[in-house]
Amino acid sequence: MLAAFVLLTAAGGCFFFWQPAEPEYAGKRVSYWLKEYCRSGQRMAWDASRHEEAGAALRQIGTNAVPYLLDEAFDTRPSSGGRKDLCRLLNRLPRSWGLPIFVDPETMSSEGAEALKEIKPPASQLLPLLEQHLKSTDRMERRTAVYLLGCTGDGAAQAVPWLCSALKRPDYWERVMAAQSLGWIGPNARAAVPALIEVLQSPPDTNRPPVHPASSAAVALGAIGSAAAPALPLVQGLFERETNWNSRCGLAVALCHIDAGQTNAFAFLTNSLATHEPANDRWIAASQLGNLGPNAKAAVPLLLAALDGTNDMLF
Repeated sequence: MLAAFVLLTAAGGCFFFWQPAEPEYAGKRVSYWLKEYCRSGQRMAWDASRHEEAGAALRQIGTNAVPYLLDEAFDTRPSSGGRKDLCRLLNRLPRSWGLPIFVDPETMSSEGAEALKEIKPPASQLLPLLEQHLKSTDRMERRTAVYLLGCTGDGAAQAVPWLCSALKRPDYWERVMAAQSLGWIGPNARAAVPALIEVLQSPPDTNRPPVHPASSAAVALGAIGSAAAPALPLVQGLFERETNWNSRCGLAVALCHIDAGQTNAFAFLTNSLATHEPANDRWIAASQLGNLGPNAKAAVPLLLAALDGTNDMLF
């Protein structure tokens, strides 16, 4: 009887306290570094240097961290109200007490997906792990998988057929995320140009959703670059019809990426830098000029002049 009791006690201890081995960096497990990534991220308390340190640690762990991060990304069960309230209460306690910042599971799930961008796992690793999720009948699971395809590194062109298929699905957010992921893949997604053009040619949604798949497709075509030249007239038309200034800025960048000779789109961005109202939004034009990179060198004098102004957001 005593021997049986000892065995049961040992088994119970293993059940409650055993944790699976995790890859480590600097003596700390990947779960620690993901929590640090969460604590210093924009969803909690933005700290650029701390966030970069956590991101660098995840990059050092590299592809060994991918299975853990995927598990977190797909753990989309909502936190209980009591658990959320407890996290908020604990995080309000004085930092001088030395307590860590507590991270709720929903933040872990969101940042687990973001952290995969730090690693950019190769297609040979990521696609087999995502395939069952991409075929799922659960729309949230499919959306997450489509989003994660945009994190693919080497061999990213292999993810493009999956994303082109997602562009044709009835789920609105799945189409938006497919276009976004193709944009993250960039020039390696050139095979998706015909499918993205189809999205641009589709009838507009009269409900005016917050992010239209056509706008996302145009931005993705811009990220693909000059290989998206056949889409130029359609993106141009979208730019001319767009009434939302912020969206027009993004479309102007897309036009300039596809064709560096787009003087009207470039002039729209530079004029916005100096004349757009409200003035506090002008930083968006500056940021979008930054996204143009070397193609925006003609805007350097205007950007330098903006540094002498009193608009703190633009500065």
